[in-house]
Amino acid sequence: MKNFVKDPTIVFMSIEEAKLLGANIINYTLDLDKDITYSAISFEYIASIDELIPIAIIVQPADNLLENITISTISSLLSNIGGYMYGSGNSIGILIPVENELDLYNKIALTIPRIIKQLLGKDVKPTVTGYSIETV
Repeated sequence: MKNFVKDPTIVFMSIEEAKLLGANIINYTLDLDKDITYSAISFEYIASIDELIPIAIIVQPADNLLENITISTISSLLSNIGGYMYGSGNSIGILIPVENELDLYNKIALTIPRIIKQLLGKDVKPTVTGYSIETV
């Protein structure tokens, strides 16, 4: 993931904050495009072994961007990558499970840009710009 982090202290600070507050989930915010309302990579943080384990990537475009795209188009795209679509109110998003570090790299470097290109017609270079932590 370090290839995609804008500032390397983001990872250090997130882990230290998770240790201090006893959090076990770290969400690294991805900057994809102004038309993407929210995007992040979620990790489980295991303090006993001081390790981050990738869980999933979430991408949520702005509410009106997917209005003209059929569900079958999105479903076809997601079935090829093992992803899921979710909805809440007017919002629709994509959830992509991550199996390991290599899978994470491939999904950030290749899959996410391909999804954005196919759905929105835009080229993106994913960059981690921040984080949030939580306890589950």
